[in-house]
Order: sequence, then C-alpha cells, then structure tokens
Amino acid sequence: MWYPDIRLTRTFRLAFMITLIATFFIVSPIIILYTAGYRYDFNIFQVRKTGVITIDAEPTDAQVFLNDVALDTSIPIRLTNRAPGSYDVRIERDGFLPWQKNVHVESTQTSYVTDIYLFLDVLATFEHALEGGASSYSPDGSYIVTMRQQDEETPVYEISLYDLASEIETLVWRGGADAAPDIIWSRHAPRFAIVSLQEGPPSIETIDAQNTETTHTYELQSTARPTVQWHEDGDDVLYVQEQEDILALSDGETEVLSSVSSSRWFVDSNADVWNLTDTNELWKDGSLLLPNVANAQIDTILDSRATHLLARGENEAHIVWLDSGEVTSISSTDLFPRTYGKNWSTWIIWSEWEVLELIESGDVTLLTRTNEPLRDVEASTKHETLFFAFDKRITAYHPHYRTTHPLFNGDAPITKIAAHEDGDYLLFETSINDNEGSYKRAL
Repeated sequence: MWYPDIRLTRTFRLAFMITLIATFFIVSPIIILYTAGYRYDFNIFQVRKTGVITIDAEPTDAQVFLNDVALDTSIPIRLTNRAPGSYDVRIERDGFLPWQKNVHVESTQTSYVTDIYLFLDVLATFEHALEGGASSYSPDGSYIVTMRQQDEETPVYEISLYDLASEIETLVWRGGADAAPDIIWSRHAPRFAIVSLQEGPPSIETIDAQNTETTHTYELQSTARPTVQWHEDGDDVLYVQEQEDILALSDGETEVLSSVSSSRWFVDSNADVWNLTDTNELWKDGSLLLPNVANAQIDTILDSRATHLLARGENEAHIVWLDSGEVTSISSTDLFPRTYGKNWSTWIIWSEWEVLELIESGDVTLLTRTNEPLRDVEASTKHETLFFAFDKRITAYHPHYRTTHPLFNGDAPITKIAAHEDGDYLLFETSINDNEGSYKRAL
C-alpha cells in the first residue's frame, strides 16, 4: 500500500494545534451564544438576545405563515429565539377572512399575537322584513322589536317581537296612542319598556323578551312624557320620574325611591339617586355633593364611577369630576357601555370621525380615526372587536392590533347595527335588491 510522502514537521504540528485551539475558542462561544438565544444584529453591529412570538387564534386548525413561510405546527404556537426585528404574521383558513399583521420582536421580550378570531367569509342573509315599520334591536342582538301603525288615519300601533334564535314573531302590544310609543331596552338584560302617550297620563308596559307572557302595566299620573331608566345590573326594575318622585317599577308594584328637583337624575346599582339640579348643584340621596358643577349642556346622566359621572348632551359626552365639579366635554354622536365579562365595562364614545374609550379612571383613549363618516358603532365581547357601519358598508376593527376586515358592502344605506352577545353574528338594517329589512352576517 502506498502512503503519501508527508512529513509532519514540528512547525506544521504547532500551526495545526494553534488553529484547532483558536477554532475551539471562537466557534464554541458562537454556538453557546446562539443556543442561548443571542444573535448578531448587522444593522447596529451588536449582539442582541432574541425574543419570542406567541400566536393563538380561532379556529385552531388555521394555517400560520411567518414571513410567507408556512409553519408546520398547530395553534397555539410559541416561536422562540427570534432575532429582534419585524415579522409578517398571516393566519389563513378556508372559508374565513385572512388575518395579517406586521409584528415587531424586541430583545428578551415576548410579542403576543393572541385573542385572534378569524371572521367567516360569507354573505349576509335576509332575516326579518321591515314592511313599513320602525325597528329596534336589543343590545344583545337577539331580538328585534318592530312597530307598525295600522293606517295613517287611525292612531293605532302594533308592536311585535321577533326572536332570531327561534325565528318566531309575536305580537306583544296593540293600542291607540297620540304619538308613536317609545321603545326602551335594558342595556344589560333582554327586556324592554313600551311608553305610550294617550289622552291623559301615559302608560308603561314592561316585557321580558325571553318570556313574552311576563308583562306588567303601569299607569302614571302626570301627563308629561316620562323620563325612565332601567336597573344598572339588568334586574327587572324600571325607574320613572313622576313629577318630583323617582318611582321604582317592578313585578307590577310601584315604590317611591327618592325625590328630585330636575329631570337630570340617575339611579346607580346601589339604588342611590344622583340629581343635577337646574342650578347645577349635584346631589346624591338627599346630600349635597357639589354646590356648583361647571356649566355644561347636560341632558342625561348615564353612569356613576368612583371619580366621575358620565353624562351626555346634544352632540357631546360630559365627564363630571366629583372632586372639583369641573366638566370635560367630548364631541359625540353616541356612546354605549362596552362590557368585558360580567365584572367591569368601559364606555365607547364615538363621533363621525373618531372612536374613543372611557376607562374606569375617567381617562379617555383615542382608539381610531376614520376617513369617512361613521353611521353606527357596535362592540363584540367575544372578538374584542368594534364594528363600524359607514354609509353602505360594515368593517370590523380590532383596537389593539389596529387591523381592519371588510364584512359587508352594499348599495343602500345602513341605518343600524347590533352585535350578538356571543359573537355569532352581526345584525343590521338595510335594503338588498329592494328587499328592505334586517340582515344577519355570520361572524
């Protein structure tokens, strides 16, 4: 057997040993640092520790792409040792609208892409005919109340209740009235009140939408249109102002709760009565809290918190600070409570061009601005999403990720929307192919 004639001189052996040692002390730290999650950032010429991306979405069998590369793992996903920088995250599934967001990873930090719900890619379906009547949606999106006048010559009105779950419509009220009755829904329970004005004092009928046989009728003494408020926790209690008395109507019984000197009053969940007098004094259960509330065009008190009251006037929301009596006013088309579970809620305040959120402390956060006027805004507790109705289209907007999804585009104006409390669908009123009524868009 032949062997090459190579002589390992002392110099060659020494150079080879030095090379091996140098390689060990250079490569080994690199491997160790890489394994420990360190990467060299060529943009800033520094070694930085990596971050983590956590992804969770529904449906859980959706496909996740990172920088257009499909990940061969199921949701939820935890991606460790990600070099700091921006990553394009895309989540797709057949039959759903895709979700996409550029996610920035910081050194030693975890970037969360969670609470993501893909919306179904479906068309809206016809649900209930309007037929010349006026409709009102329950806040939980489960019921539609429709009021129709029998004919123009006769002041007789019929009010029916449509249950979206059973698809059954029930006539719940019929009677004469000098004007169209008012429909007032409870914000926190599926019940409503019908306030009708006839010759003489008005009457109020309360109806449980889940059991239409559970009704109570109350006759008032005053001939003025009453100011009413449902119980804050959804109980079957309706508060009504009768001259200077606040009455609690429940189970067919009437109880005098307190006395007030103006129509600007509010009953909180503890049955405490707040009253802002015509001279801008603020009272609570007969005790003077503030001798002078800053002059603001307040029409109605909506909510009470530890540090402030929330009120509204014409085209404005007002925050009345209880420590000073100062008032912060915000331009507002409408506002409504956004509920998170059963324990706490914020308020969404919106105008044609802005959407804001009022949190427990009284601080106001701008959620977004729009480039076209808003017609209505709703919220979903399941999707943590806001739904925006523009003139002829509806979009879903996630305030945290600032992502937008088109849900509906039509040819006729959209007049109102409601989100189902379990996040199953969106209910809205429009006309499609000359068929006017309520439509359901599954989510």
